Amino acid sequence: MNVRILAASTAVGLSEQLGSDTFLHVEVDGLGLMIVRTDGEQTFSHGDKVWLTPDPNRIYKFDAAGLAVY
Repeated sequence: MNVRILAASTAVGLSEQLGSDTFLHVEVDGLGLMIVRTDGEQTFSHGDKVWLTPDPNRIYKFDAAGLAVY
């Protein structure tokens, strides 16, 4: 599977602040649910618009069974 995203705009579905990290649950058109990790000092609320520009070296993909795809 080859995923290439330059930038995507989406809305926050769920934000989990867990100390040094914040995890955002977002739906990205054409890709589905993504869980995105960001700085723990960031504050997001349900519905906030965010822009995602991932680092290609830090994208981790999983299949429907939850196994890592390399």
